[in-house]
Amino acid sequence: MSTADIQAVHWRLCHLLANSAVALVPDSTTPDTSFWTCFAELADANLVTPAVCSRLQREDSYGAISDDFRDYFQAALAWNTARNQEIQKELARAIQTLNDREIVPVLLKGAAYINDQVYPDAGDRILGDLDILVPEHQAGLAQSVLSSLGYVPDGPPHMDYEQHHHREPLRNPACQAYIEIHQEAISPPLTQLLSATDLIRDARVLEKDGMSYALPSPTHAALISFVHSQLIDRCDANARINIRSMMDVAHLNARYGAAIDWNGILGLMESNGLAQSLRNYFCDLQEFAGLGLSPESSHNLRARMHCYMIGATLKYGFLQRFVSFLDNMSAWRIDERYGTGPSFVEIQLARARHLISMVRSALRKEGSG
Repeated sequence: MSTADIQAVHWRLCHLLANSAVALVPDSTTPDTSFWTCFAELADANLVTPAVCSRLQREDSYGAISDDFRDYFQAALAWNTARNQEIQKELARAIQTLNDREIVPVLLKGAAYINDQVYPDAGDRILGDLDILVPEHQAGLAQSVLSSLGYVPDGPPHMDYEQHHHREPLRNPACQAYIEIHQEAISPPLTQLLSATDLIRDARVLEKDGMSYALPSPTHAALISFVHSQLIDRCDANARINIRSMMDVAHLNARYGAAIDWNGILGLMESNGLAQSLRNYFCDLQEFAGLGLSPESSHNLRARMHCYMIGATLKYGFLQRFVSFLDNMSAWRIDERYGTGPSFVEIQLARARHLISMVRSALRKEGSG
């Protein structure tokens, strides 16, 4: 497919998942196999294939799709529905056991979305780790409780979790569940945007099916989604759209509406020097998914240029690689990897070290090829 066609597929996938009023197919002509191949590959790469199937079913849009692709989408949704049901049963078992020790966990991200019916179908959202937050003084006890249920540590061997915002991921070998126990919802140095104390204070405690658990307030749920996709995962710096995160925000907005205080989030970002990232986000979501979370008057020139940059990186692959290289060499990334702190000299030395490492890695790949 041409780069223009790939951009169109990307645009239409985003609009479809954001429930925007846009036809999947631009005209009455049935797309060829290359269109659906690109569409399915993009959905797979962004972990949204089950949601695509669910959306197509609700819109009765299968008429333009060949039987092979329809069967593929339906199989993905059926597989993920069964997987999510198994994981939810395991999460319920974990919550009940935590409750027995007087721990009421706050569910974060995907675990919260599924348990608060943010998505219309339980199989729409692929779940990764189950993120739960508990007060710091209960984190050790929570880990012991989960260990008694058969969970074992399963984090990367090189990771130091002593100063981390969550404990080492725990895996239950008997099922597909991974659980991360958080002491903070957001990793340093962005923890000041939302402390665990504030999140727990504003969370909604639910009593359901013999369980007690809490969910973040709508505003905090939206804030966490934005911070993780745009700042921690660096989508803003790399001029990328995180399609699954965009889908999450679209469903959060549909579920909670005016209960999400986007102006309050913007004020928080302004007080922390991060307002431009949120303005970029508003503009990106409007352009690529039809989501109007803020007045267009808030889309300043830099935000519009960010949209153009995303479009350019979709069109020209080498530009995406160049933007990623610049981000990898940024002071933020260098400090994250090498712990340089703000020292200019230390940052430059670490940059040189990192560049040498990248060159060596590229030469090894060329040699093995």
